[in-house]
Amino acid sequence: MVQRTALIKWIGRIMLLLLSAAGSLVSTEVSGAEVPFLEDFELLPEGSVHGHEGWSVSKGEVSVVAGPAPFGLKSLRSAENSEVALSVESEGNVFWVNLWIRTQGSPFVPVIPRLPKKSAVLVFDSMDGIQAVDGDGAGGGMIVNAGVALDGSRWYRITLKLDFDIKKWDLYVDGSRRLTNLGFHSNDAPPLSGFMRTTYAQSHLDALSITDVGLTDDTDQDGLMDLDEMRVYGTDPLSADTDGDGMRDGDEIAAGTQPTDDTSFLYLRISGQGVGSALQLSAPTVEGKTYELQETEDIAIPDSWHSVAQFVGDGFSWVWVVTDDPPAIKRFYRLVVLPQ
Repeated sequence: MVQRTALIKWIGRIMLLLLSAAGSLVSTEVSGAEVPFLEDFELLPEGSVHGHEGWSVSKGEVSVVAGPAPFGLKSLRSAENSEVALSVESEGNVFWVNLWIRTQGSPFVPVIPRLPKKSAVLVFDSMDGIQAVDGDGAGGGMIVNAGVALDGSRWYRITLKLDFDIKKWDLYVDGSRRLTNLGFHSNDAPPLSGFMRTTYAQSHLDALSITDVGLTDDTDQDGLMDLDEMRVYGTDPLSADTDGDGMRDGDEIAAGTQPTDDTSFLYLRISGQGVGSALQLSAPTVEGKTYELQETEDIAIPDSWHSVAQFVGDGFSWVWVVTDDPPAIKRFYRLVVLPQ
């Protein structure tokens, strides 16, 4: 497969129109970042992003700043009337673009230019929320609503699946698919070569990634999507138990423990075993998680488990003393983290 390196002036395969269509195009050549591309801005110095790997600012001020950020300590802030572009070098025909964004949106409907050629176009509207362009393949199309209102004080996770084979794309918001089989704005747009973002009010972007794995793949069958393992949790999408502590990564996320720390996992310790003696059960807890202690006398019967106690974790060790009354030859216990 031949690599394609695009100039910034041909960027826009993905165009995040926060408030309006792009104005002037950047005409200087910038070396493209390689895909897979992961950027959380933590290692970039504070200040203008212009000139850093693949990034170019053509209008206004776009800077790496300390806070607010959904992950880490830094994010990318676009000031009013700003335009920033990212050039990438990619191979393949199916890509997942993932990012977190905080914006109040624009109070007016943007005009979307035919050039530069682009595949996916997003619009963030202060009245109608998150919108997308269902393209006609010839540089036009219609705006459709994703059904998500904008709150300028919170972060939204935006995920796009771009398929250059069939010229279609899907939109996910906060992990849920909102729009599917949207048409490309331009069917003759070359394979993914960049990203452009235009704003008319201050907004923030963080945790941008461009990969070939997404929200429909769980290669290691651990209950976490491959993209989330790479982008959100820092776990290995090819290993169900990244830290090797005996708990699947997905189970650790559900339990609130750390899937990359082999000393952090859920367990139930039983001491004082014996007929007629008191049992002491103990377990580490995560603050805010709700737990249920269950027991059965026959683990071969799936429906025989019943609740003994429920409690909310406080971040410290939990202790429960059980007296063997009535006496039992055997009894089994388990600790369950209840869904929130």
